[in-house]
Amino acid sequence: MPRRSRPKTGRTPSPAAAARLDAADVLLDKQRLLSEAQRIAHVGSWRQGRGGRIVWSDEMYRIHGVTPQGFTPSSESVQALIHPQDRTIFCEQLDMAFAGGGVADFELRVVRPDGSERQIVARTEGAADTAGLIGHLTGTFQDITERREAEAAVREAAARYRQLFETNPHPMWIYDPGTLRFLAVNDAAVGRYGYPRAEFLGMTLNDLHASEAVPSLSDVVKAMDEQQAGAAWRHRLKDGRLIDMEIIAQTIDFEGRPARVVLAHDVTERRRAAQDVLDSREALRALVQRLHSAQAQERARVARHVHDELGQLLTGLKLDLRWLERRLSEPGLPVAMYGLLDHAVGASGVVDEILAAVQRLAAELRPGALDHLGLAAALAQKVRRFQQRNDVPCTLAIADAVPVLPPTVADELFYICQEALTNVTRHARATRVQVRLDVHDGEVRLEVEDDGIGIDPDVVSSQRSLGLLGMRERALQCGGTVTVNAAQPHGTIVVAAVPVQQVQQVQQVQQVRP
Repeated sequence: MPRRSRPKTGRTPSPAAAARLDAADVLLDKQRLLSEAQRIAHVGSWRQGRGGRIVWSDEMYRIHGVTPQGFTPSSESVQALIHPQDRTIFCEQLDMAFAGGGVADFELRVVRPDGSERQIVARTEGAADTAGLIGHLTGTFQDITERREAEAAVREAAARYRQLFETNPHPMWIYDPGTLRFLAVNDAAVGRYGYPRAEFLGMTLNDLHASEAVPSLSDVVKAMDEQQAGAAWRHRLKDGRLIDMEIIAQTIDFEGRPARVVLAHDVTERRRAAQDVLDSREALRALVQRLHSAQAQERARVARHVHDELGQLLTGLKLDLRWLERRLSEPGLPVAMYGLLDHAVGASGVVDEILAAVQRLAAELRPGALDHLGLAAALAQKVRRFQQRNDVPCTLAIADAVPVLPPTVADELFYICQEALTNVTRHARATRVQVRLDVHDGEVRLEVEDDGIGIDPDVVSSQRSLGLLGMRERALQCGGTVTVNAAQPHGTIVVAAVPVQQVQQVQQVQQVRP
């Protein structure tokens, strides 16, 4: 409401006139503030005399959806805006107020000209004159439509939530975060845990948790406060059996106080199955380790037999053939025996080839350098033979920082290198290969890099590549890993990494063994 401007008369008003003008300004300010307050609070005020004259505040017009210019409040026009079902109580309250005065509170509905309804809390009060008669009524209309709609939405949401809570197939409960006492449990919780509902509601979370998992109530409170979604707890059923429950908790308002609602998913069987898989993997890994150990021992045994026994027999045969050559080369040999000499010389050459093949076979089965000179010498021998066999340049770089490796680790790294070089021969079409043994970031690293056509990522991730699986299993036997990646600008790099700490542990274990 605009402030009233003082008339410009060219004369200074008298003190009394100035006081009246100031009082008028204050009154206008108060009226403006009152109108603003009513608008904010959605509260309109009205006054009705016995003669029927009705005065509305600005907010009354807004509540009814009309304007002061287009609507004149009267008994008939006001009643026309009241919901037909509420007109009787409205008129009765006005009559009672005129008859006896006092204050009356009631609710009604207003129907605006556009057809929309508003929920109203009304108050009437009769004002008596000097003769004690009710001369006029005053009252208020408060529009509570939005509040009622919000309350209805809350009730609907609560009903839906209650239905979801009660009918959920997984155990659910609501508990007090201060006392950990159960406030509500659903049928699924009652059925899974075996406690009757009344007994359940007399318990706390501490009664569910297995004693070995959570030793005290304070630990439960702390754990629940720090709990993440999907955390798993071990719970005890009424019959004493233990189950694993995956918990998801959320803070809510329950019956006017803070609480936490919990959804529990029984993961006992899933965990048992996962543990069975882990156990079977460990058993399989142990079996693979024994197989690798037995294979290494068998390779060494066969290599020794091939090298020693078969080599000795072939050496003896070669000596006999040499003796035969010398006898047949003596002067006076009949011409008819020349053919026998040629066969003896040829047989001696064949024996030399067989001896060389036996030596290669023995080295492939189990290089003697690995047992007597260590991993570096065995790798050097392997690289030389790879280069000779494939006519592909192959270099070996061994850092001085590489420690002396225990036999178990050395064996696994050697056979990983052998498998990687075999894959290069079969698939890579490389023109250059590099083998490196180094210590980096606390790991002993064996790298085999080629500049070939590369490897398909699907093959790397596949469980059907026996060569890659074998390399990974060998690395796991000594606590390491194997990764296969693309080399730059092209090719493949295989990296076997074993933590130095793990190497030291293996070394200590092997030193303790008799």
